[in-house]
Amino acid sequence: MINKEEEEEQVPLHGDLLNTVLSHVPLLHLLSASHVCSGWRRAALSLSGSLSKPWLLLHTRRSGTPARAYDPSSHEWIILARAPPPPPPPRTDPVVARVGPRHVVVAGGTCEFEHDPLAVEVYDLTAGRWDACESMPSAMVGSASATWLSVAVPDYDGDVSKMCVMVMEKRSGRLCSLDAVTMRWEAMMGEVRPEPSISHSVIGFSGARLVMMGIMGNGESGGGVEGVGVWEIRNYCGGRSFECIEIGRMPDEMVGRVRNWSQSAGLVMGRGLGYVYEEEGSGREVVWFEVGEEGSVGEWGTVDGCDMVFDDQTLMDGVVLTCVTVTLDDLRRAVGFDNQRFSVITRQESE
Repeated sequence: MINKEEEEEQVPLHGDLLNTVLSHVPLLHLLSASHVCSGWRRAALSLSGSLSKPWLLLHTRRSGTPARAYDPSSHEWIILARAPPPPPPPRTDPVVARVGPRHVVVAGGTCEFEHDPLAVEVYDLTAGRWDACESMPSAMVGSASATWLSVAVPDYDGDVSKMCVMVMEKRSGRLCSLDAVTMRWEAMMGEVRPEPSISHSVIGFSGARLVMMGIMGNGESGGGVEGVGVWEIRNYCGGRSFECIEIGRMPDEMVGRVRNWSQSAGLVMGRGLGYVYEEEGSGREVVWFEVGEEGSVGEWGTVDGCDMVFDDQTLMDGVVLTCVTVTLDDLRRAVGFDNQRFSVITRQESE
């Protein structure tokens, strides 16, 4: 049996040199590297949180279907063969938001046992129960479903008191917020329309920054997408005096790729990275953009391998996309390294 000293001698990389080497390894492959020896495991764990970019997760509405996850560092999709079953949904087509470590807010939608289209319920992941809270503002009565609303929650930093649930009406840009502690709605903040040509807008959070993406053009008249802009909404909590600052534009060549989208785009974000997708239509392409530490949008690109995972059956089942920052511990728990409960999707397997 190899003791600890012999183990370290067989793996000569250590210290700063080891950290430098592992810093170039995508998280998906860092999982294997962490099993080389105890020193590599410590180095991999210390690096995983700072290096990982938010992953894109793909779920289908049909139960029993494996979830898929995209690692932006390795540009690979993996299949999670045993997706955990969700709690019984209380309503159809609601907006859903994870708030902190233990609560899920479900708002709007339709329910055969409930006649209030603005109803809001909170699911406690620890206790396993649903609790009702204050209904959504009456101004949302005509659009209280995920089809018409975009929802975003800031990244959890350990303090729930700093969190809120932001909800925007996609067509009008009207914005409101739910206090995550009191579970009460703040006053409507009015319409967020930095440009009059915006016909559709969605929101997401990059850290504590509230980001809005606006699609310009009139898709309903057949004109297609004319441009896509990104703004930061500042002073978004506690009042109407918000400020909207443009932080980026989609490059013209990228706009050409999404020109025929149906004007119903979705946005999911994590710290520093956003994924844009078509909510209706073929939905076979996902665009990403980076948000730098200073708050401006940098590089744009497209997610690799979408044609492999967005097949006809998946689109027919209905697709739900989410985004999450993954650490090495998260990956080990989710995929079950010892049981090999995941696989990398290759182009040969998808054909």
